[in-house]
Amino acid sequence: NMKGAIMKLGQMVSFIADGLPEEARAALQSLQQDVPPMAPSLAEQVVREQLGGDPEHLFLDWDPVPVAAASIGQVHKAVLHDGREVAVKVQYPGVGKAIKHDLDNAEMLYAMFSAVALKGLDVHALVDELRDRMYDELDYTLEAGCQTEFWERYRDHPFIRIPKVIPELSAEKVLTTEWVDGIGWTEFEALATDEQRQRAAEVVFRFAQGSVHEHRVFNGDPHPGNYRFHEDGSVTFFDFGLVKRWGEDEFDKLIPILDLVLDRDAEGTVAAM
Repeated sequence: NMKGAIMKLGQMVSFIADGLPEEARAALQSLQQDVPPMAPSLAEQVVREQLGGDPEHLFLDWDPVPVAAASIGQVHKAVLHDGREVAVKVQYPGVGKAIKHDLDNAEMLYAMFSAVALKGLDVHALVDELRDRMYDELDYTLEAGCQTEFWERYRDHPFIRIPKVIPELSAEKVLTTEWVDGIGWTEFEALATDEQRQRAAEVVFRFAQGSVHEHRVFNGDPHPGNYRFHEDGSVTFFDFGLVKRWGEDEFDKLIPILDLVLDRDAEGTVAAM
């Protein structure tokens, strides 16, 4: 029931904790779904403080009931005065202070990850990287910039979609983007044919790895709640609050390791890593 850093950690653990008992994995996987939202009046207060007006005036239509809720904020559906449907992500009041308090307690985070992480995982390095990136995630203006970069790279792509940011209705704790229909992970898993699954897997792989190899960036929050699948086989990707960037020297160090992996040279891979 905790939000903030602890929920974010739980989401990450939910898709790396293969060694946990089934009951524990099922509990953690529930974090990939929506969580209890904040009261409508609180969300409206954040919008008012950040954008300088009531949601009912800023938007032609504003739904006070959120369509999704996650670890740091929740999403409301709205309509702009020009008729476009948008998604408005609103940060929970006080969550930034709570997250900073959690992240400052590094020893607690090391202990939590050590209890559930795969053997051989460098827990200290993982937690330290996560702490740096999560501080970034609290500022939606940084996320808006990252999402706009991804949108510009992929705006004409045949099967990768990124929602466009509406900058005039975005701020540090409010992010407004194009609305995207589509089905979520759980529904897709239940209904998709094998051919649709194969295509979706390739799209996800090409987006994640292509961004790294072609642009030296990685969307570091790739849990299943951040995908929407479409009938034409394309996939929309959400949430660019956690973006990792590599310098050329840093990236070049990875290439020899990947070559050894492809050569199935286990000893060489371990030595290179």
